[in-house]
Amino acid sequence: MKKILLAIILMAGIVSAQVSYFTPEKPKANDTITITYDPYAPHSRFSINDEVYAIIRAKTEDGKYFSNHYKMKRGENTFTYKYMVEDKTSYLNIYFITLSQNSFQPPPLEIAIYTPDNIPCRNAMLSIMHSGNYMDCIRKEKTYYPQNLLVYRNKWSYDKYEKPDSLINILSREIEMLEQHPADGIDKLYSLAFGYLLLSDYEKVFSIIDELTLMENPEYNFTLSICNKIFYKISNEEKNEEVKSELTKIVNQLADTKESTFTLESLSNLYFLLSDSAKINCCRRWLETDRFDPRPYNYLAFVYNKLSINLEEAESLVAEYIDKLLKGHLRFTSDISGKTTSWEIPYAYFLLAEISFKLDKYRNAIMAVKACEGFDFYQIEQAFELEGNTWFELKDYKRAEEAYILALNNGLENAKELIKNCYQKTRNSDVRFEEHFQKITSSGTEKPGDKTSKTLSKKAPDFNVTTIDGKIYSSESLKGKVIVLNFWSMGCGPCRAEFPQLNKLVDEYKGKDVVFLGLTGDENKNLMEKFFKKFTFKFEIAPNAHKIFKDYEIVGLPVSFVIDKEGYILKRFDGASEDIEKKIKILIDRVL
Repeated sequence: MKKILLAIILMAGIVSAQVSYFTPEKPKANDTITITYDPYAPHSRFSINDEVYAIIRAKTEDGKYFSNHYKMKRGENTFTYKYMVEDKTSYLNIYFITLSQNSFQPPPLEIAIYTPDNIPCRNAMLSIMHSGNYMDCIRKEKTYYPQNLLVYRNKWSYDKYEKPDSLINILSREIEMLEQHPADGIDKLYSLAFGYLLLSDYEKVFSIIDELTLMENPEYNFTLSICNKIFYKISNEEKNEEVKSELTKIVNQLADTKESTFTLESLSNLYFLLSDSAKINCCRRWLETDRFDPRPYNYLAFVYNKLSINLEEAESLVAEYIDKLLKGHLRFTSDISGKTTSWEIPYAYFLLAEISFKLDKYRNAIMAVKACEGFDFYQIEQAFELEGNTWFELKDYKRAEEAYILALNNGLENAKELIKNCYQKTRNSDVRFEEHFQKITSSGTEKPGDKTSKTLSKKAPDFNVTTIDGKIYSSESLKGKVIVLNFWSMGCGPCRAEFPQLNKLVDEYKGKDVVFLGLTGDENKNLMEKFFKKFTFKFEIAPNAHKIFKDYEIVGLPVSFVIDKEGYILKRFDGASEDIEKKIKILIDRVL
């Protein structure tokens, strides 16, 4: 029994056992755990010369999470850190990162915490569950803690994927059992809300949320967790505006409650449902309790900039945000891999440039936007437009025109009008403008990297894919054709929202030298068959594209790329766009 239990507890860390490990084997509250990272072990990503940090996420017995990071001590052959287990901790999840390489060591080290009687603490078994052992973990948690009703929520989250055909029967039977359970409390309500959500019984879910909010004030951890799950579910559905409206009302009421102590970190995707005033309140609360995390600086500055209020404060907030990004603070809070940080830095400079422009600090705006343009920024056409606007205000119309040409070449729709404004300023007339425009924009044979030719001046990573109907495509075989890549997944609502626009592009360029590839990490053929009976996506679909996701540095979805005939990236589009068809079409027509 002990051997089986130990094997389960260490299961998630087996792959990395030689790289990272801990002692003692069964740590308890107030014990000091020695966490070790071996840079000489096989599969280690770090060397003994690196500075290695341990990011430790602790889960309490009542389901709350706390996270912190620690610099590990370099020894002769290993890195170590001594961590004292606090009371009420049931589980630790530990990532190892280094800032110098922008890298991390997967998978995380997982540690179950034990009671003085040498049984796993409450919720420890639920924390080490995976698809291969979840029923065994559920059985053990029920044996150790028969009153822990969170087991239902955790079980159903796996049943959803492992037993989809019998899920409704399972839920109907077990929800009835749970409703009749004599215990009352947050655990029961949370599991019931999750179960009814899987059944799409939103009326029941919202009724339970009303009860949860009364019990949880002022943190609302479980309430917000359920609200996030509702948001995710309805974002993957075609309708439910009524549900979204009710959810928006609930989240804003919680955010505006004076006693609330939660921050935007707890809200996660619910942030997008908040009113501007609620966002400001949550950001200010966050900054009062945490000055290390870069995110509240960014969120608050963004809202101020959007509303054009408190711009001096916004400028200071963004400057602090950039400083924290460059120091790697985001790596410790929400960006283990470092990919988000790489994406956020140019965005932050762009935001700073926008704010400086509004403050009439044009020289500062130029410096910030130039810093932004030095990165592969997904809104690069807006950056060039802002640079042009700034030079225009400084009455340097030649430089303004150069920036607008770059904006034009990157798909800015109104760039021609902006170039015309520069022409009129230098000539006091628009006579022969069309001739001038043709001259400055007809040079379509520039080499990659020329000032007005390419967006990113970056060769697209090579790829080789097989579509679901057996066709083989590679970057080498597609030379001489324009390539449009779309990274998506079946569970991504914003991805599906773009399908109609992307399908129009396929129809428009049928028979021309343009290839449209839809790349997904999804692998289940049966689920994909069911998906495409419901949704139409006319791109050539290539599943199991994990390597290409990594090579193209995909963090969130959807992401689209336009690649020219020579294999250079013209533009990267991160996130869903209401006019993605128009943006991609401008670029295709430019190089076709």
